[in-house]
Amino acid sequence: MDDRGILYLSTGIKSMKGLKDLKFNLESCEDITNKGIRFLALAVRRSLLNTLDLKFQDCRNITNRGICFVQNSIKKLEMLRSLKINVAENMQLNDRSIELLKPAIQKLGNLDHLEIDLGYVPIYQKGLNLLKESIIGLKQLKSLSLSFIGCSGVWGIGWNYLRAAIKALRYLRDLELDFSYCGGIGSNGLSFLKETLENAILLQKLKLYFQYCLRLTDDDIEELL
Repeated sequence: MDDRGILYLSTGIKSMKGLKDLKFNLESCEDITNKGIRFLALAVRRSLLNTLDLKFQDCRNITNRGICFVQNSIKKLEMLRSLKINVAENMQLNDRSIELLKPAIQKLGNLDHLEIDLGYVPIYQKGLNLLKESIIGLKQLKSLSLSFIGCSGVWGIGWNYLRAAIKALRYLRDLELDFSYCGGIGSNGLSFLKETLENAILLQKLKLYFQYCLRLTDDDIEELL
């Protein structure tokens, strides 16, 4: 599929005035550019969507300009309750991408589920701080899923940003964190998690992934428990 295909699909989506749930999977569509993302963003702008699931994984011709189009539309979705954004494996994106999404996410006061996949995106501590600022005000959020697969540059002080974000979510019930292939994670990371989870008193479901975090030991896991 290329940008022309997105234009045709977007025209159809725009005509569906009562559309509530939209899932758009463009994984590995290398012919999709920012132009196609603009068509899609304009189609959903000011819609009545409750659920929006955008998968741009491995779409290597989507840059921060495309992310800008997305955020301009998302911030208009006043009825949105669930947002999923997957931009994994896109080396064109970076901390600036989170900065662009930040004002849109902050406006989603009714959001109760948020899922962001940043796997192998070159983000650093600045990006994690921006992510914290994006979600810390989502007071109604009940479910949070964050994937940092292969993001080895965010840790250190980044743990403090993530802890502050999760701590602020008073009604959080479901939490999923994926740190697979984050080679920099050691015992300090698990100490952060222990402190964070002790404050999540309403938490009912927890999923943690540490695949190929080779610095972790059995003793570190025991300390977490």
